[in-house]
Amino acid sequence: MEVQTSNKMLIKNSLFLYFRMFFTMLVSVYTSRVILQVLGIEDYGLYNVVGGVIVMFSFMNMSMTTATSRYLNYELGLKTSSSDSLRRVFSTCLAVHLTDAIIVLVLCETAGLYLLYNSMQIPADRFDACLVVFHTSLVALFLGILFTPFNAAIVAHERMNAFAYISIIEVILKLAIVYLLCVINADRLIVYSWLYLFVSISLSFVYVIYCWHKFPETRKLVKITKDKYISIFCFGGWNLFGDGAYALFSNGINILLNMFFGATVNAARGIMVQVNGIAIKFTQSFQTAINPQIIKSYSSNNIERMCNLIMLSSRFTMFVLLIIIVPLFAYIDEILVFWLKNVPPYTAIFVRLMLMITIFDALGNPLTNAVNATGNNKIYQILIGGSMLMICPIAYVCLKIGCQPYVVFIVHLVIGCIAHFLRLIIVRRKIGFHIMTYISEVMVKNIIILFVVLGLFLFFKSHINILLGIPLLLIVTIVCIFFIGLVPRERNKVLSYIKNRI
Repeated sequence: MEVQTSNKMLIKNSLFLYFRMFFTMLVSVYTSRVILQVLGIEDYGLYNVVGGVIVMFSFMNMSMTTATSRYLNYELGLKTSSSDSLRRVFSTCLAVHLTDAIIVLVLCETAGLYLLYNSMQIPADRFDACLVVFHTSLVALFLGILFTPFNAAIVAHERMNAFAYISIIEVILKLAIVYLLCVINADRLIVYSWLYLFVSISLSFVYVIYCWHKFPETRKLVKITKDKYISIFCFGGWNLFGDGAYALFSNGINILLNMFFGATVNAARGIMVQVNGIAIKFTQSFQTAINPQIIKSYSSNNIERMCNLIMLSSRFTMFVLLIIIVPLFAYIDEILVFWLKNVPPYTAIFVRLMLMITIFDALGNPLTNAVNATGNNKIYQILIGGSMLMICPIAYVCLKIGCQPYVVFIVHLVIGCIAHFLRLIIVRRKIGFHIMTYISEVMVKNIIILFVVLGLFLFFKSHINILLGIPLLLIVTIVCIFFIGLVPRERNKVLSYIKNRI
């Protein structure tokens, strides 16, 4: 009965998160196009590269966010947990994030400014505007880090409907930004940075107010213990290495592209990030709903259910990615022209390569969450983070000898594939996860689906335009997932559901 209740909650939360994702995605597609047109390719590229410097130093927040989510979920999964112990965990997480926010502020105002003054190709007449972008982005990051435990509390309690409702406020504010950018007669890059800061602050306070109203442990802070603070900080410290590696190579690639090719190629990467973000949001919606249950299963010593949830998350993550990636991969040139009209060079090939990288990144998330559930993530972060750190040096050598800019993403793809198989080996050693079952049920089946769909597309490509091609690809992909990807029990459930509805 408890498992059935958890499964129903998983389905309900997934639906709320997908509603939120569709709602925000539609507005983001529209606002991105308008913002690119209003700012222009150069200012849009400058915003991405300067904002990328700030994001590069936010890796500490990513690591501590993972630690906060792990400890809150683990505490809620314990049968012996009490309200006092949960309040102590939350208070400790808040103290950890305050420390984190101060460290990031110092790093950005020193090393970040040094990079801005000495390593960026920024036109002299736009440098003052870029300084405004830098500092407004830093303030938004500081407050975001500080209030992260409140967002983690919502996820830990599996109140995903809150994200759906708050997304309405987010959409209204983003539409207001687009309107104000069009009517205000001033430096639009500066105006955009201030408006984006206002939206970030507003959304942070909305999450805090919701938590104060719903969760008792967030209303009253208690005295923290040294042992718990050190435990959370050390766990986050090992995540810091992995997340730091991700931030360094991700934003390092952005800086490398700027150093060798200028802001126009950064604009292409910015568009790539927007398109890739759509694919990631589809997978994150389901994974955000299932991740708390993976950790709670481990804390309640239900390893079998934990492994089943990892497999379920991986399989359905891949199914969702196929539905999104196949049409984008096939018709990205036409989509970009329709969406943006003025498409920066290299955008299409950047997007195609990044969509392939996203497959390994998304499939790696359930495995990372499984390792975090154990509380022992040292070896995992050293191996995976070390692999990721190899991307920038190899990419630099490639660019130095005259390679095209898209080669950096080919390097990323190859190393991402290697890192994924390292994840599988580590998870098998941690919890006895069956790698061969994973390969046969997740990797092999989805590779077959991908080859079938793309093979049919290439065969009929000269006879099918985009208006007919995208719906046809979606139908073929869904049919292949149903007959090849789903196991018999899942197919029977889908057929039973359809029959009952009819």
